[in-house]
Amino acid sequence: RNTTKTIASSAYPHCARCQKPSEFMKIAIVGAGIVGVTTAYELAQDGHAVTVFEQRSAAAEEASFATGGLLAPGVLSPWSAPGTMQMPNIDPVFLSIGPLQFRWYGLMYVLAFIASYFIIRSEVKRKQLPLTTDDVSDLVFYAALGVVLGGRIGYILFYNLGFYLANPLKLLAVWEGGMSFHGGFLGVVLVLVLYARRKNVAFMSLIDIAGLCSPVGLGLGRIGNFINAELYGRATDMPWGMIFPGSDGQPKNPSQLYEAFLEGLVLFFLVRFASRKSAATGVAGWTFVAGYGLFRFIVEFFRQPDAQVGFFFKWFSMGQFLSLPMFLLGIFMIFRLSRRT
Repeated sequence: RNTTKTIASSAYPHCARCQKPSEFMKIAIVGAGIVGVTTAYELAQDGHAVTVFEQRSAAAEEASFATGGLLAPGVLSPWSAPGTMQMPNIDPVFLSIGPLQFRWYGLMYVLAFIASYFIIRSEVKRKQLPLTTDDVSDLVFYAALGVVLGGRIGYILFYNLGFYLANPLKLLAVWEGGMSFHGGFLGVVLVLVLYARRKNVAFMSLIDIAGLCSPVGLGLGRIGNFINAELYGRATDMPWGMIFPGSDGQPKNPSQLYEAFLEGLVLFFLVRFASRKSAATGVAGWTFVAGYGLFRFIVEFFRQPDAQVGFFFKWFSMGQFLSLPMFLLGIFMIFRLSRRT
């Protein structure tokens, strides 16, 4: 019912999961007169199982169905493997009006800034800060500028400096992607320092408020990444692994959802708890800094690193190098402020 033969073989750089050298094969499937071609990676090291994926023609799909998904002895395609999920191909544009296109990712930014406005108003009233409604609107506007400009500059400096030095006209092409949270974080901190001096407000009070707003934006932003099928994780054989549109066909960790949960939902409640229970001004804000650094460092073990950066010391990503100082600084400031109180 099902016979296979190798019709091509060549070297492939590495395994997306373990970064080990792999062997690339083309396998022809012959069954009941139906012939199709699929692609497989047979890992040369660590004894990983053969993973079959991508380049499946309609004939190959039918042949696989006829044989229960068995493409080669002992090899199951991820489409038939128990627990594997195919992510729906969601259109990143949720509304088009003539030439205008409204995208889910942009909507997430808008929702984040609206939510931040109401959170800031509530916290200003609770903390009895000398800020008017117009002052709050100004703060949201300047913070948004800090996020966008800082995020763009941070991405250029941290992740792809060589490319932008060679292509300076691409520096402002933000619609092509390329934003860094760590750059946006530094941009917001600079805005808060200047705003605190201008309005004669305690910087630590603003840090506390920003710490409550940030997880909301992070959670919504990662959901936007998930909808766009971008920034997905490394290959996995876990039951919740997803095959993302445009990927190599291997089930991936939906790391965007990991981050939305940890850096969004969990971190929001941690910061809110700190803001209500700690008597020290600034502890809530630095709880966000430490919590984000910790959660991002953990999730990076499941997230696919940027191709142009890769790994440091064959293990750590750029995101981890940037997040570890945040965690250490946050913990230090929490203890320092708590001891002073």
